Amino acid sequence: MFTKAVAVVAVTGALAILPTGMAGAEPAPGASPTVVHDCTRAAKVLQWLEKAEQRGSTFVTRAQQREEQARAAGHPIVAARIEHRIDRAQRLEGRGSRLIARIQAACPTA
Repeated sequence: MFTKAVAVVAVTGALAILPTGMAGAEPAPGASPTVVHDCTRAAKVLQWLEKAEQRGSTFVTRAQQREEQARAAGHPIVAARIEHRIDRAQRLEGRGSRLIARIQAACPTA
């Protein structure tokens, strides 16, 4: 309960400060905002994401086999639960792929 109260206070304080801090950070009218990417960790992050995608694809393959076994054994509830986990893993793989593409676009040397 105490941690929730601390979190609420922190979020409220951040939201109270954010609009005033953002007002001073706006670019001049007509000027295009410049985005600076720090590519020092890009290679390490890409390596980590690709490794995670490999683990995810291995998980999906094995989970699909388990789902088929559960359906064949007459356990539709277990199969539905496994199917939900497969869907969630595939969504995460898609998110990882999009993140890899964004990193590679921002830091082509990584």
